[in-house]
Amino acid sequence: MSVGANFVIEMDVSYAINYIDERIKEFEELKSKLDTQSADIAKRITDIDNFLLYISTAIRQQQPGQ
Repeated sequence: MSVGANFVIEMDVSYAINYIDERIKEFEELKSKLDTQSADIAKRITDIDNFLLYISTAIRQQQPGQ
């Protein structure tokens, strides 16, 4: 099994399966965290967009002749 940096080690099949299962679990947890962060960022973008729209509307209403 490759363990990175061009190193390979031999291990029994059950250990290799457990190792891979743990790595999969780690990646799934990381994906979940990244999905949560992505949703938070999307909400912030929406909030900022709404705020900018509010400011733009307020500025237009204050301009003479509008």
